[in-house]
Amino acid sequence: MKINSSLIESIYNIDTEIDYSEMIKNSNDIIEIKPCYVKGSFERVNDLLVTNLDIDVKLVLASTRTLKPVDYHLIFNLDLIFGESEDSDFALTPIIDLDEIIFGHIILEKPQVIYNEGEKEFEKEKETNHVFDALKDFKF
Repeated sequence: MKINSSLIESIYNIDTEIDYSEMIKNSNDIIEIKPCYVKGSFERVNDLLVTNLDIDVKLVLASTRTLKPVDYHLIFNLDLIFGESEDSDFALTPIIDLDEIIFGHIILEKPQVIYNEGEKEFEKEKETNHVFDALKDFKF
């Protein structure tokens, strides 16, 4: 979804669905991505374009341990500032590619480690060498 920033004079509301299925074809950990729901607004404030977006997307991720599918519902808020000030997150260009920006934040927000139910209980506690047992209560 591309936004023409020059057409936004005051407040522009957005309520849309974005399909990212093509963007995950080379992904190792995202097996499937359902349509991403984006709802929020763009507001012109002086020379800035301020956004407040609610992102709602369902992912199927590969389990860290077994690579089996794990359903994961990701919901997050995205507040961005477009402009030329040092507080800006992105430069204010005539056309804003919202698809790329939101997908990048989905990648950042999704968990890096995920397990199916029951997989985590099989993790072993770290074993320490008995030679160092006397040092485990040592305080600096």
